[in-house]
Amino acid sequence: MHHSEDELIHSPVRKVARAVRLEMRMFPGFLLGLFSLGLTGCIVPLPDKVTQGHRYSAEALAFLDAPGTMRDELVATLGAPLLEHELRILLYEWEQTPRYLTSVPTLMHGHNELRTKVNKGYAEMYGLFIAYDARGLVEAHEVRKIRRHTLEEACAVWQRCREKNQ
Repeated sequence: MHHSEDELIHSPVRKVARAVRLEMRMFPGFLLGLFSLGLTGCIVPLPDKVTQGHRYSAEALAFLDAPGTMRDELVATLGAPLLEHELRILLYEWEQTPRYLTSVPTLMHGHNELRTKVNKGYAEMYGLFIAYDARGLVEAHEVRKIRRHTLEEACAVWQRCREKNQ
């Protein structure tokens, strides 16, 4: 049985051989990528940790969205605020620190070991701002990052943002 050259080029055996050669060429790259990951380790973000003060959960703050919530009711529920501003704003504050899980390969006693550690980022201040009207009726509330302001300035900045968005 004699096959033409064209039949041999397009035969299934040749196609499989070509695919195997292609995969074999890609295999060193795959190994290099796997090896690089082992050398460099990885970083996984973890939930932030409250390191000062108290952060209220969304469930604990749900009552603020109910119509008719009064200032005295919220203070009875959440406790005394850190600051009560003259603009009729209550401020509750806490510090939150980002955390990361790092895994780094380390050569120990002639063996490559993976060391895992929780690392902390820079702490940031957050505030729960709650505005109420002259009758004591809660008008608005928001959790915001407190930047480089004093607490009084942070309340005034939040009030200006509220007025601009109304």
